Amino acid sequence: TKVLTQESAIVPLTVEIKLKLCECYLKMNDGESALHTIDEVIMLDGDNVPARLLRSEADTLLEDYEGAVDDLRKAMEIDENYPGIQEKLQKAQKMLKQSKKRDYYKILGVPR
Repeated sequence: TKVLTQESAIVPLTVEIKLKLCECYLKMNDGESALHTIDEVIMLDGDNVPARLLRSEADTLLEDYEGAVDDLRKAMEIDENYPGIQEKLQKAQKMLKQSKKRDYYKILGVPR
């Protein structure tokens, strides 16, 4: 983070560092920090596909499946040939659909 304060005027460097920082937050299961960091990247570079993908991962971690699907759709608009994006979108759509169903096991607090 020291580099971010000293070299904040260099946008590509700032974007790369914040992307890596976001990846670290996601590995630590800290969705809130990851989302905050990736939002800063998207403000700097709205057409950054890896940023959109990381944001969808953060949304998924926070169980915001609609946000994840929206971010993946925006990423596809930017570059529909980006590797693995179609599969991630299908997985997010499936999770969104599943999240809208009632899980009676969870509601009743009983194991499956």
